[in-house]
Amino acid sequence: MTNRQVLVIDDSPEDRRVACDVLNGADYDVVEAVDGPRGLDAARTLQPACILLDHGLPDVDGLDVLRTLSIDLAWQTPVVMMTGSRDPRIGASAIKLGAEDFVVKSDIEITLLQTVRHSMERFALRRANHDAATRNCELAALASACPLALMTVSRNGEVRTWNTVAELLYGYHSDAIIGRPVETLWVSSEQEAHRILYEEAIQNPRGMESRHLREDGRMIDVSVSVAAIKQPDGSVSGFATCVEDISRRKMGERDLALSEQRLRMAAEVGRIGTFEWNIKSDVVTWSDVMAQNAGMSPGQFGGTLAAFRQLVESDDLPRVESCIARALEDEQPYEIEFRMRKPDGSIRFAQTRGAVLGDEQGAAERIFGIDMDVTSSRLAEAALRESELRLSMAQSAAKIGIWDWHILSNTTAFNSVYYELYGLPPDTPNNYADFLARVHPTDRSHVDESMKAALASERPYEAEYRIQRADDGETRWFAAKGEVLFDREEKPIRALGAVFDITERKRAEQHAKLLSGEVNHRAKNLLDVVRNVARRTAATTIGEFREKFDKRLSALSIGQDLLVRREWKGVSLEELVRTQLEAFMDIDRVRFDGPDLAINPRASECIGMSLHELATNAGKYGALSNQEGSIRISWSLDAQDDAPQRFSMTWREIDGPALDAPKHRGFGSTVLEEISRWTLSADVVLDFRPAGLVWRLSCPIDRVVADAFG
Repeated sequence: MTNRQVLVIDDSPEDRRVACDVLNGADYDVVEAVDGPRGLDAARTLQPACILLDHGLPDVDGLDVLRTLSIDLAWQTPVVMMTGSRDPRIGASAIKLGAEDFVVKSDIEITLLQTVRHSMERFALRRANHDAATRNCELAALASACPLALMTVSRNGEVRTWNTVAELLYGYHSDAIIGRPVETLWVSSEQEAHRILYEEAIQNPRGMESRHLREDGRMIDVSVSVAAIKQPDGSVSGFATCVEDISRRKMGERDLALSEQRLRMAAEVGRIGTFEWNIKSDVVTWSDVMAQNAGMSPGQFGGTLAAFRQLVESDDLPRVESCIARALEDEQPYEIEFRMRKPDGSIRFAQTRGAVLGDEQGAAERIFGIDMDVTSSRLAEAALRESELRLSMAQSAAKIGIWDWHILSNTTAFNSVYYELYGLPPDTPNNYADFLARVHPTDRSHVDESMKAALASERPYEAEYRIQRADDGETRWFAAKGEVLFDREEKPIRALGAVFDITERKRAEQHAKLLSGEVNHRAKNLLDVVRNVARRTAATTIGEFREKFDKRLSALSIGQDLLVRREWKGVSLEELVRTQLEAFMDIDRVRFDGPDLAINPRASECIGMSLHELATNAGKYGALSNQEGSIRISWSLDAQDDAPQRFSMTWREIDGPALDAPKHRGFGSTVLEEISRWTLSADVVLDFRPAGLVWRLSCPIDRVVADAFG
């Protein structure tokens, strides 16, 4: 049914009435809108056959409404602009913005009906032309996008159109082939077959495979499809022809036949046996290679399924039978690996692939397959697994972590020892950035530089660094070594290596360094102690001097002997205090109290060094450097609520000379503060009070108390 609906958008009731009278008299269905927004809504909803739009709307400019209509209803509805002015520029602006025509309101009664009719007719014609052009563009794009050669041929056999793919296939530019007979492309021996193809295509589309000629004379294999181009009256004006290059497929078919022949030869050379089981007759046929794989001579195999079962290792037989039964049920190919026993008693590993073939009714009729002997591979894999197991056991025993970094994907793989060393849960994601984040900040830059140097092919990767374990937070020293693998362009693609925990070695090195400094320091302090003993003994008589001086030197010697003899293992804390202060005990100015504890080697060494340092300094500068001073030493085990027990020790000097904190920190300060903090995780306070020096030490009890005495 023809759409005769006209939408009038005008704020003037009088103008709308006049337009409605004119249009209603010509059997148009008129819809009115009093402003721009309502008019736009009505236009979108109704999509009328024509729109009359007032140029002078009060709420919005009529040209703005026209712009919106030109976008929303493009190629759907013609618009006629109504204006009260005879200024031709208004009409020109409206037409430029998409209006089909314009009418002056004072002429509506005379010109409106004709203007509406002509506008609708012109719009319908322009739209038909636009639609036809669009279809032509779509067809042209389709022809360009189609991977096939497309051409149209006239009724008398001349080429009329020719797409780009046809140019590439045949080598003819469109200018060189259009207008020439399509027979130019046909091989002489198939001219008649092509004529019949085109004649039959008049009734129904037809196709055939043939050989065509290129411009350079080379023949190509093609598949040709032809359909008649029929006019509205049913007459045939030409043919649409689609050509597919099937040269590769034809070549593939020829190659396939040759490949099958080569495959048969390869099966013999590669020792790939073939077998076939006729299900109905229960006859199993083996190729000669199959028999050789099974350790038999041709014809020795019994040729039945039961004979095959007897050769399968008993532990594998249920799995093999289940696989065959499932293949028969599903009619799907199968693959299985199992063991067979040869006539000489040896075991072979067989890898079998088979397919179920059906009869004409679709019932399973045969199983055909191939057999490959993979014994050598499986034995090699078993040997490799055993070797890897031994390597893994060695790595675990030696605590060697293995890392493998695939650089391009930034993914990593580790052995179990690596995760243990870092205190990480197994399979924790860990790329290179994660690794660097776990390195101690002080060591991070030199570790990164070492890796970058290795990636630049300068040298193997090698670094020593500290990490903080993820589980208990303990700081550990690691040594890592690795190699970088490069591709042909010398770009790094993979880095792999090992990491070792060298914490004990580092501690031993630090320990040796400290002991070296301590030996030097003790030697100097020992001389100071001797001088102090001599000085404080000199006030007595010659006989008393000799006796007391000898005793104090002997006390020093006994203290040194105790340290050497016990090697700082499970030393009694009280004995340690007595030993270190033996030279001063006779003056009854040193007192100590605390529970009898057996302390571990590190604690005995650390506390012994501290006591020796404190005693030496007290003799030189502190409470033992005058006649009035004294020293109180105490230690205890302090219990705390909801916290581990701690060990505390205090050295307090009383009535000694007033002391000022030293301006320079020497080895003595290191002994009294830093060594205790590092070795015992201790809190250390060194307080230079006017009344006398106070030294306090507090640390976790497990850092001090020995597991066993002695």
